[in-house]
Amino acid sequence: MIPFIPPELTDIIIRNCTSTFSLPSDDTAIDREARFTLLACSLVCRNWLPASRSNIFSQIKIQCTANDLSTFEYLISSRTCTFLNYVQKITIVIPETISDVVSSGLIENIMMFPGLQPACIRIYGGRHITSKRNVFMREQIRLSLAEAFTRVYRSRASSALPTNLTLSTLVFESSSDLTLFLRSFASITSLHLDDLSFMVHSPSPHMPPQQLEKLQLTGSQVVERTLMWLASFHRVSRPPVRELLVEGLREPREIALLVSFMAVNGGVLERVEVGFEEPEGCNWRWGEQELL
Repeated sequence: MIPFIPPELTDIIIRNCTSTFSLPSDDTAIDREARFTLLACSLVCRNWLPASRSNIFSQIKIQCTANDLSTFEYLISSRTCTFLNYVQKITIVIPETISDVVSSGLIENIMMFPGLQPACIRIYGGRHITSKRNVFMREQIRLSLAEAFTRVYRSRASSALPTNLTLSTLVFESSSDLTLFLRSFASITSLHLDDLSFMVHSPSPHMPPQQLEKLQLTGSQVVERTLMWLASFHRVSRPPVRELLVEGLREPREIALLVSFMAVNGGVLERVEVGFEEPEGCNWRWGEQELL
């Protein structure tokens, strides 16, 4: 009998600690009970520490305020900070009430910090705000984020750049503003647009990232506007979008747009998954020449 459990098995056990509880939503990391369990696992012995940390710190959330960003920068600058290599996803939360303007330089300093190389960035706007002041302040933060990430993508090696981007519950003036914002993330290959709102409808003259391979759409406004946006630029230049996931189809015009887009680009797509908003629920998938 072996006198110890192989590390491959302990890694699987620790990883499954998070799956024994409720699955996390898209805007949160692991839940409270799972975190306490993983913290206890990290104290068992030295061999359990790496696997425990990789699950604890794989996703982190930062409030996009000057105070929180400064505190986080101070934390990661400490000599005792050893968790940066485990971070795979960073969620940047734009708060509902904003009292100060966030410097793009502060965001850039964090994202350029040695050792911090997340594969996924999520920018989350929370609930939609109608206050004119908060709308203006959110717009300033969005501009700061765009300016900071533009410099990050220009300065860092491609191997150290995030390739997955999620934009959730944000308000854009138009699809043109969305496209301009996406141009700050030049190397993304996977894009998820979730519950975005547009104040006006206008076609975008700007091209989205040309490296885009996977696109996921959720939310009625997002589906309709993005499919129109995709159809317009695909006539000019076809980036290699291989996977298309659409959730929340409910209007006939949205279905017509999707069918029209697939009729033109079906030969390029390798996987399509569509979710309809129906009382009974209806989903179909198309991949590897099979309809499921």
